[in-house]
Amino acid sequence: MDVRKLSKIMNGPLSEAHPFTWKLLGQSPLYEIGELNDDMYAAAMKENTIWHYEKNETYRAYCCHLKFDPRDLLESADIGRIPALSADLFKHFDLSGPHAPGALTVSSSGTSGRPTTLSLDEETIIRMWKMGRATFEAEGLVSLSPVHYLIFSADPKRSPHYGNSLFFSSLVEFAPAMDVTYAVEPASDGVFRLNHTKAIELLQRASGAGEPVRIIGLPALISSFAFDAPPGQVRLNPESLVLTGAGWKTNMHTAMSKTEFRDLLCQIWGLSHDRVRDLYGMTEHAVHYLDCPEHHFHAPIFSRVSIIDPLTCRPVREGEPGVIHLMNPGFTSMPLQSLKTADVGRTVLCACGRKTPAFELIGRGGRSRFRGCAATTLDRVRHA
Repeated sequence: MDVRKLSKIMNGPLSEAHPFTWKLLGQSPLYEIGELNDDMYAAAMKENTIWHYEKNETYRAYCCHLKFDPRDLLESADIGRIPALSADLFKHFDLSGPHAPGALTVSSSGTSGRPTTLSLDEETIIRMWKMGRATFEAEGLVSLSPVHYLIFSADPKRSPHYGNSLFFSSLVEFAPAMDVTYAVEPASDGVFRLNHTKAIELLQRASGAGEPVRIIGLPALISSFAFDAPPGQVRLNPESLVLTGAGWKTNMHTAMSKTEFRDLLCQIWGLSHDRVRDLYGMTEHAVHYLDCPEHHFHAPIFSRVSIIDPLTCRPVREGEPGVIHLMNPGFTSMPLQSLKTADVGRTVLCACGRKTPAFELIGRGGRSRFRGCAATTLDRVRHA
């Protein structure tokens, strides 16, 4: 599908199917715990799981093997019985249902370099868009004021099937664009290159005019650019915003903490810490979690996040590390409503005031050969 049609799909009419899911997606406030929200979430999850059970022959066979029938889910506490599928499973098997032909195919290069290829039907794309907009609205980051966009990723028109490129480019929907500049460009030898000159020219022009910039992309590329940029030449409008997603390694594979990253950008560009925000998500999950001003992630009312033991799939104790388990009724094209990731996290206490539980990402589990989409992307980028 031509990526230029994405905006039209994202703003398309709501489906009359799945009424509980659409009702859930319309709830507010976004980070509120309560019996009503729990019941609505449970109804949406049951609705979504029955949909896949009835329409997807492979998923139904798996559920039958486990002696699980989603029609037997009677109360909120039963939702934990929905089988958790490993994210790695989708790298080896096509679990898309024949009921939902893909409007868009995206790939995420990850484990052992083997890509996950997912089909996103229009219903799924609209749901992802609605949940993303609700998240940004709750943080006050949807604006009517025009901004410049500097995206540290390739133009999705040139790499239309890569999840990173499509996701980063979708974030331009949350404020009007004066212009969009992609700092990563294809090179003649098949790799990509980071164009420092084009990026610094945009920032200098915006800085001189006092106009805000939204800088989006992998933190490893953004920090590399910031380190190499001429010091003292750019002070950004305070309404500027940096949004990162994954990739917390530099090109030399030396770790940079999120705190060090924020300190660097605040020092170089004059930003406040609450204008440097991080997103946690993956191609196999319909929600991206935006960190709060205290820089922790919270599950909104349409998702549940738990930290589990990778062997027993039972929740670990508060504060202990475990595998991140994500649940959300967003996907209609594939049974991704209960996903066991390869990421390690833990629950944390947060002083931001949100009432839903907070968690933080520790790293990727497994052996060193298990690598995320961001790491694979960085391997393909050279510096110009």
